[in-house]
Amino acid sequence: MSRETRFQFPIRFLSITRLVATAALMSIALACVQRPVGMIESPYVGSEQAHTKYSAAEEITASNVGELNIVWQWEPNEMPLEEHGTRPGPFQATPIMIDNVLHLSTMYARVSALDAETGAELWTLDPKVYEGGPKAVRPRGFKHRGIAYWSDGDDDRVFPNSRDRLYAIDAATGELDMGFGESGSVLLTEGQGRPVIRYEFDQTSPPVVIEDLVILGSRVPDRLQREFDTPGTVQAYDARTGERRWVFFTIPQSNDEDGADTWEDESWRYAGHANVWGLMSLDVERGLLYVPASTPSSDYWGGRRVGANLFAESLICLDVHTGERQWHFQAVHHGVWDYDLAAAPNLVTITVDGREIDAVAQVSNHGFT
Repeated sequence: MSRETRFQFPIRFLSITRLVATAALMSIALACVQRPVGMIESPYVGSEQAHTKYSAAEEITASNVGELNIVWQWEPNEMPLEEHGTRPGPFQATPIMIDNVLHLSTMYARVSALDAETGAELWTLDPKVYEGGPKAVRPRGFKHRGIAYWSDGDDDRVFPNSRDRLYAIDAATGELDMGFGESGSVLLTEGQGRPVIRYEFDQTSPPVVIEDLVILGSRVPDRLQREFDTPGTVQAYDARTGERRWVFFTIPQSNDEDGADTWEDESWRYAGHANVWGLMSLDVERGLLYVPASTPSSDYWGGRRVGANLFAESLICLDVHTGERQWHFQAVHHGVWDYDLAAAPNLVTITVDGREIDAVAQVSNHGFT
């Protein structure tokens, strides 16, 4: 494969007679147009906030999926930038579709809106996250997994998050919302409890939106390990103003907080990470946010953080309006194998002995669900 084509990951539009579906690499986000019934939208990464991955498009079946044909194709056309020492990695974003428009983020976290019928590019906004370099943060190249869409009935916004900022974009024009934060974006590294170097703070998974809140996790790269590392966070921001409404730390920040006694010798004071870099899920009716957390630093040695190390490598349930922890399940106590909980929690209903149970299923890196 040549240098010119290695980093080209197309969005392909496929159809069977009256069907239209979008595809990003091997992941198909069904966005079927069935007239006169009306189009089937896919407004969230994962199809729903519960990450069911379910599509209501019924005409694409196991028997006819092989008949899909490419109607149009769109390329991000991103290449290594020697002046910044950066390169695009794998294309991992799932497009969303609302009102016949696809919204997606590229490897360099550019945000594009495409006409779903033709593939025509309606607008693109480039936050230029590559200008910060450094290779330590992205050893395998830049990647991003998608964006969030928010509407209050009058205003429609697209929320991409990358590096140390959350951006608010007018969904119709592709321009930054100047009333949000500081000229259309907010800095995510403030109020972290410890000094944070902006280019060592990162975002790769899309936010969660509910009512007037935009909620997102954090990622301090595993290779950056030092005393007084930045702890993992979940932060909620006002969708209109950019004001931070609440923050939850995955590592306790005082001896009075729940879980502090699981860090012997008060090692919570200097341990960090336990990032929330994967996809979060939301139970809209109950107002509950499900958060998968990763390993604390150092990933493979825990001699300076003896104890179970809550709330690392845990599935954490938060009140979506306040950020208060409702419960947690720690999958690995005192993790030293980098067994991050990386997959999005799936909200499911199961039947046990004839009784229906609403449950959350968390797939893990160590082979359990």
